[in-house]
Amino acid sequence: MQVYHFHNGGGGGVLAVISNLIQYQPEGMVSQHIIYTINQQQHPQFEVPVIPGVASVTVFYYQPQWNFYYTCKQLAQLIPSDALLVAHDWLELAMVAMLGLPHPVVMMVHGDYAYYYDLAVKHQAQVNGYLCVAAPIESRLKTLLPQKAVHRIWFPVPDITFSPQPFHNTTLQLLFAGRCTPEKGYDILPLIDAALRKVGIAVQWFIAGEGAAAAAAQGIWLTDANVQFLGKLPAATLYRYMQQVHGLVLPSLAEGLPVVLVEAMKAGAIVLVNDLPGGVAEVVQAPERGFTIPQNEVNGYVAAIQYLLQHPEKAVAIQQAAHTYVQTYFDAHRNAAAIIALLQMYARSTQIRIPQKLYGSRLDQPWLPNFIVRLLRK
Repeated sequence: MQVYHFHNGGGGGVLAVISNLIQYQPEGMVSQHIIYTINQQQHPQFEVPVIPGVASVTVFYYQPQWNFYYTCKQLAQLIPSDALLVAHDWLELAMVAMLGLPHPVVMMVHGDYAYYYDLAVKHQAQVNGYLCVAAPIESRLKTLLPQKAVHRIWFPVPDITFSPQPFHNTTLQLLFAGRCTPEKGYDILPLIDAALRKVGIAVQWFIAGEGAAAAAAQGIWLTDANVQFLGKLPAATLYRYMQQVHGLVLPSLAEGLPVVLVEAMKAGAIVLVNDLPGGVAEVVQAPERGFTIPQNEVNGYVAAIQYLLQHPEKAVAIQQAAHTYVQTYFDAHRNAAAIIALLQMYARSTQIRIPQKLYGSRLDQPWLPNFIVRLLRK
């Protein structure tokens, strides 16, 4: 069986899920491939990630000025006729709709917010089955799409050596791992730092992820803040930072179930996250396995950190409870095998689809040459 994943090149948790699924699948069961769909205007220089075990990697560059029908035709030429498609975003679903491709399609719903739900509903005619990572996402999808098959399987996360740090007699070390954007709550971190220093708590920050290398130039941190900007890190390096810090701070405005959250809990870092519904609340189960901060309030983060410093024995209990939970439910090999078994079931599906134009304008037509559409749009 050949499985083709599509990824938009943005990195982050979606790519981690794909990578772990490939690396920890049962040996010899399927052949997994990745097609990176890269908007050349957004990523003129795309660096292909190294993923052990992947059968093939293809980088597909496209431009938004193209005839969208032409874009879909070019992308479809990269897919063999016997492939199962795993959709992680919109472009691959749009291709299946535009061309009426007969391939079986499984959509992975990574987020508990409108974008993913709207995409799932819009493309219900193209999707054979949905796979999600949290019970609230499963429930929402079943409400929106009662006639469709929805499955929930925890994603695979590799084992990380458990190395919890004590909350006493040391400078507090906190990690942020993610895109340095307002959507991920990055701009809240300097406010948390300033509030902690007002109550006498010094913090050393580590900022890792997309955009972190340029974050130092943003000017939102106080000049005397103790911050290290690490840039994008390989997984093994990020794990080492998770093992050395006291906590992971993740004030995202919307999430499904961040892989980095589970990784930090495996490593022993206490998670402090925005109080989001969905997978975050389910896994953290505050205050048993970490802290969810109501309304993402800065003072809420400060209060949680003060509590940990004042009650180091409680911190130990949280670290252990979090580690035990994620070790139980996020086993890399078991969860990868469960997902592969589900994909094998859908690989036997047959589908007759009528082409549907769900995207584009009057210029996006099969009979219009791409060079003319491109010139007109320029």
